Formats: sequence, C-alpha cells, structure tokens
Amino acid sequence: MKEDREKGISGAVVLEERVHFRPEFLEYVRRVRILSEAGKDSMEYASFPAEATEIDGRTVYRDGRSVVFNSRKDFQEKPVVSANGEELKRIRLVPPGLSGDCVVELKWKEPVDPDWGPMPRSYGYMHWWRLGGPYMTQLSVLEVPIKLYWAQMIQYQSQEPKIEYRGDSKIYTFQNLPAMTEPPYSSEFARDVPRFTLYAPLSFLSEYNQKPHQEYWKAAVEFFYKPYFENGMRKSSAFGRLLSELSSGLPDEPRAKAIELFYRLNARVKNAHHLTKSEEAGVSRKEKLAEVKNLEEAALRGYASAAGMRLLYYHLLKGVGIQPRIALVADRDRWQFRYSVHNIFQFTDELIGVGTDPASTIWIDPAARFTKPGQVDPDYQGTWALAVDTKDWSVASFQVPADSEASNQARFDFQLSLEDEGDQFSMAARYTGYLAQRERNRYALLDQKEQDRLLKERLEGQLKGLSLREAAVENARIPHEPVLIKVAGSLEQESGRHRVVRPFPGMESPIWIPDAFPEQRKVPIQIPYRRTWEAVSRFRLPKGFKLGEAPSMDLGNVFGQVQWTAAPAPSGAPDEVVVRFRVTVTTHTASSGQYEYFKTFLSWVDRARRQTVTLERAS
Repeated sequence: MKEDREKGISGAVVLEERVHFRPEFLEYVRRVRILSEAGKDSMEYASFPAEATEIDGRTVYRDGRSVVFNSRKDFQEKPVVSANGEELKRIRLVPPGLSGDCVVELKWKEPVDPDWGPMPRSYGYMHWWRLGGPYMTQLSVLEVPIKLYWAQMIQYQSQEPKIEYRGDSKIYTFQNLPAMTEPPYSSEFARDVPRFTLYAPLSFLSEYNQKPHQEYWKAAVEFFYKPYFENGMRKSSAFGRLLSELSSGLPDEPRAKAIELFYRLNARVKNAHHLTKSEEAGVSRKEKLAEVKNLEEAALRGYASAAGMRLLYYHLLKGVGIQPRIALVADRDRWQFRYSVHNIFQFTDELIGVGTDPASTIWIDPAARFTKPGQVDPDYQGTWALAVDTKDWSVASFQVPADSEASNQARFDFQLSLEDEGDQFSMAARYTGYLAQRERNRYALLDQKEQDRLLKERLEGQLKGLSLREAAVENARIPHEPVLIKVAGSLEQESGRHRVVRPFPGMESPIWIPDAFPEQRKVPIQIPYRRTWEAVSRFRLPKGFKLGEAPSMDLGNVFGQVQWTAAPAPSGAPDEVVVRFRVTVTTHTASSGQYEYFKTFLSWVDRARRQTVTLERAS
C-alpha cells in the first residue's frame, strides 16, 4: 500500500477500527498502516482510563520485526494542542516503535459497571464516539446490544452505515470513510464524521420525550435543574452570618450588586478547585471534597468546591434580593447543544446571570475563581445554550453573545536602546478581556516568584538571543484589573554595514499562525475570540546610522486589519524612530468559502510580526 493523494490516502490508513459493547466490558480494536512520518499521529490516543485492562499491542515492520506493548507505561506522552493553537492541559499517548513504514495493532478492554450502565462509570452520563477521522478508514464497525436501555443516537452526513442484526447485537458498518482532517481554527462538531452517542435515560422525563421541545425542556428544568439549585441546601446560622457580612453596603443596581457580591464571596470563601500553591498546602482533602449543597459548612470553613461556589453564589444572590438567571452551556469542542435533541446531559457548565433577558444579561461563572464577571469563556461564545429564568423557571434557547474586538485588548510599549554590543529594551504590556484571562490562566495559581520565573522562561524561549534581567507579572489574581507584564533585557546584535532592529522582541503573535494549511477546507472557520492587538516601539538612531527605507502595511479584509509603520517621531528628538503595529480580528465565525481570505489575513499578520527595521550607515 502506498500514498495516493488522488484517492485520499496520505500519511496513514486505518485498516480497521471496532467498538464492541459486551455485557461485562467495552472492547476496542484498531489496526493502522502508517505510510510516512506524517502519519504517525494516527496512532495517538487520549489517556486510557484507569480501569482499562488487557492492553495488547504491537508495532510490526516490513522485515517482520515487531515491538510488543501491553501496558500504559509502555506509551510515550505528548502534549495536546487544540485546533486553535492553544496547548491544553491534556496529553496523548504514543505507542512505542512507530516509524514511517509500519503496521500498528492495538486492542484493549474497559470494564462496564452494571450498576451504572452499559459503559464505564468514568464516561459519565453521556459519551460519544467518533468513527473515522483525519485518515481514510477502510472499515469502522460499531456493535451495540439491541436491548440497550440507555438512549442512543447515531449521526452521519455523507455516508450511511450498513446495518445488520446478529444475535443480540445491532451492527453499524462504515466502509472507506474519507479522511476528515482537523484544519486549524475548526470545531469538532463541524466535521463530517459519523458519531455514536449514549446517554442515560431519566424515568421522570420519559413521558416528555415525544412532546414538543419547549415542553420537554420546561420539564427537564422543573424536575432536574430546579431541584439541583433549590432543594436540599444546608443553610443555617453560619450561612446567615456570611450573607449579612457580604451584603453590607452593596450597590443598589442589580448588575453592580451581583459583581461586587462575586468579588466579596471570592475574598471570603476560597474555591478548593482553584487554589494557589501556597493555599493548596493548607487545605485537607476532606475540605476539598465537601458536599456541594452544604453551604453551612462552606461558610464555616471558608472553602467550597467549584460546584459548591456556584450554589453558594446563587443563594447569596437570592439573599440580597436578586432572582438569578441560569445559562446551561456546552463547550463547542465537547458537544454542540441542540434544542431538538431531548437529552439534558448536553451541557458542560452552568453560568449565573443577572439581567432582564438572555442577550443583555451579565453572565458570571462562580466556579472560575479568577475570572472577571461578564467574561464568558470563548468555548461558549457564539454557541447555542438554554436560558432559565428562575423567577418562574421558564426556558428559552439563545445564542451566547460573542465579545467584540474592543472587549479583548493587548497594548505593548517598547523602549529600545541600540548599543554596540546589542539592543537593550524594556517592555510594558497591558491585557484586558479574555486576553487578560488567558494570562491569568497561566499565572494565577502560582506564587509571585513562580509567576515571574515562568514569564521569563516563556519569553526567552520565543526568540533566540533574548535575555531578560527583569520579568514581572502584576494583577494575575485580581480579575477586575488589567493584567500587566513588565520586562527588561537585551537582544544580541550582529555587526555589519546595515543594522537590523527587531522592534518588538519577545512579543508573541497576536493570533496563532499554523505551520501549514490544508489545500482545501470543508468546515467553517471558528476563531475563538475577536481582539485588538497594538504595539508601539521607540528608539533613537545610533550615531552614524540613518533610517533605511521603511516598509509599511495597511491591509484588511473580512477577518480584520493589519497595520505596520516605521517613521521618525512626529515630535521630540529628531533622531527618534517610532514603530507601530496594530492587528484587529473582527470575525468570530466564517464559512469555508472565506478560507482564502483567512489564509491571506494570517499571512499579513505573520509578515507584520516578523518585520524588522533596517538602519543604514550614514555616508
């Protein structure tokens, strides 16, 4: 077998993949023919669950040699990078002995808990399987019991499966599934691949499954979410004292009141799932695992779980006279909420809101300790969600608003001193909106010295010859303030007839630039969030040098605008040069038909961020 791009065979071919539901376990089988180095990632796996058993694999070479592996510890670990270029806090497992010309065979079992359902307990109340993927799949087989008492759903678009019945099983077979790549800036659920989903049935909703959608979701909220938020709370004198303490002197306006209450709560009760390293040492496991509805204990101890913080905030809002809204949201990379699908396990998070309607409501995530109220995670922005008005527990489907480019800003000010031995520089950066939240996610749980050390290591690793003598992070734990970054250092300089100046040393790209792009694209473009990125650099010309011809850029299309200029300062010292770089990303989602415009826009950003200033020796 050889690569044949015309037939869609490139890198690797999945010869066979099987998922077989049995009464005692799930059995997985996978065989892959790797055809080149580029196809080695076809055998990467998410971490096996702890209960996985009978791992049996081998890597077979053309000459008959093989490498056998039968334990998780035989695999190598590799960090996961999302389709948006962000390194996730997850790893993938890579089998041993992979080469650009081999066959890899792997099978394993995962025991089923009969008291839980037809799949392992670790899968939760809902789980989905993707069939096929980035490489052509010759055979994909899903075998499930005919009498499967959990609800199931199989989805496919371009190819229908062959369905047959054998004994007690129903067998779905897909053949020659074309490769469905994961292009940069895409969402999992926009890709045309078959999926099989299982989710737990709920007896109290069974009579509503065939009713109109509005009736189903009204019942789901009435019988499931309302009891979760309202019933069984343990509140007594300690909770009363906490409410009295936190409510004193709050603003009258409801949104301002809710924001201030959020800040006061986080100062008084710590989220045990988001502890700093120094706090972690002083909290016992019992405190971390306190029962989520025991608000009395949370008030006494000063600690609550992430879910406990959400319930605590909800009831404190009610205590100060605010009837909150609830948004049931789904992470776009884990699930896509469909109002027409009667499955309450579609949601991955709950936000608490204050406002008169879903669109104008300020949404707050009480489970995210260092997040500014109103800052919604980009994984939810632009997705469909379910809004619940707890005044009457009515429901409505709505689209979570997406931030404008003005909401997420980064501003950099560089001062350069061009000396004979190299460029000395200082930089001050200011982040707001989600760009600030992204920095908090990096630094907030670290103590100050560790924050500064991580910043230094990150920036020095981005540019060869860069050395920092100072690096400081400010406001990483203060959600209502911009995150500030301050650094000072030097950059090595090569001597010559011309002197090349890097005006923005150590500054990362305003938007992720992939290493490569697929030739064609079939799925929509999904940019995590809009943003404005602006940088200004100032320096004086060294003696004996003049500013060479300075290119400029002022380009734009549907995705945004890129500007870059280098010119003498309009006022001040006659030998001062000012370099300006500005990027605005104005589009959140776009069709695949806009792909060429998107690649062009990213090429402009890439060219501008690498642009240097050339100084010539004066005659």
